[in-house]
Amino acid sequence: MESLDSLQEMKESRRIAIQAYGCLTCATALWGLNGHWVKISLFIVSDTAFIVIRFLLAAIICAGFAFALRRMAARHAANGRWKQEDVIAMVISGALMWAIYLPSTRAFALGDSLLATAFLAGGALLIPVASLMIRSTPYGARIVKQPNRITTSNVVGVAIAILGVYCLWDGSEFVNSAAVWGLMSAIAIAFELSFVTGATRGMSIGQLAEWHAVAFLTCGILAAGVYLLMPGVFSKTPADAPTWAISGYGSVLQIVLSAGLGTVAPFLLSTWATAQGQQDRPAVTAVSRAIFENIDPVSVYVAWHLFYNWIPQGQKSYSGLILLLAGLFFSELNIAARIRNVCTRTRPPIQNNEH
Repeated sequence: MESLDSLQEMKESRRIAIQAYGCLTCATALWGLNGHWVKISLFIVSDTAFIVIRFLLAAIICAGFAFALRRMAARHAANGRWKQEDVIAMVISGALMWAIYLPSTRAFALGDSLLATAFLAGGALLIPVASLMIRSTPYGARIVKQPNRITTSNVVGVAIAILGVYCLWDGSEFVNSAAVWGLMSAIAIAFELSFVTGATRGMSIGQLAEWHAVAFLTCGILAAGVYLLMPGVFSKTPADAPTWAISGYGSVLQIVLSAGLGTVAPFLLSTWATAQGQQDRPAVTAVSRAIFENIDPVSVYVAWHLFYNWIPQGQKSYSGLILLLAGLFFSELNIAARIRNVCTRTRPPIQNNEH
């Protein structure tokens, strides 16, 4: 009977994991497309103004979605109420979003940077440190109940992906101001994912929608404060948009796509993925989510630009794309652990000569 129960539990865990990784894959594909929409939008508005518009619009879209889900849930059960502690966590989440997207959008506006992309890819390895720092505070210990750990496969996979990023280098300036902003964003991502994955564990899609509506609103308000109090300090004047960027598209449509399909949808999908599973055995860990969100979008962005011939096609570009995907698969398939298991099974048993 126990073996039957454990078999059922294993099947259920596998089903949840497949759903979670499916959502995470869809989310990161949208992140990759969003890179294209952001790039075009920054030809039209300054980077700080874009963050304000993007996240305030995302808050409106997410609030409408959350309201619809709450109305549907009201037909079947009473609506739950958020505690004051939960609202504080939502605001902290929004502040961490702001700490991510102010520097990352700034890096986008200043131009492409190999080092900035490498920092974002390696940012997943900072999550255990960020998790430890959050758990060292009384409030953080209640939010992040389990430490985040990395595996050997995670480290090797990130290293392979960074090698792929290097293959995509076109010989431009290696270290520039965009790289500094990229490093700041990578550090903020480690803290945001450590905090949010702990705070949202076990939440339904409706609760996550309400959570993100408040977080997006907080991020938009903070960005608006920077835009109004320090005009010009964090803003870059938009360049003249090239014809390929705006031909066939509406300039407003790019920002709407970035706010809806590039912000609300991937955030809900990826946070739902990490909310699944048990507290000590999540379906997707914060480290896995970071690796997906920081490596896979680069792969989609590169593939998109290769398809439209916006970056030089050649052996280096395709090798870089292949290495990015290889790093992602190596990290998440836990190949190193599988190899150890095979070696353990094939090792001859130790003979016990005691009588």
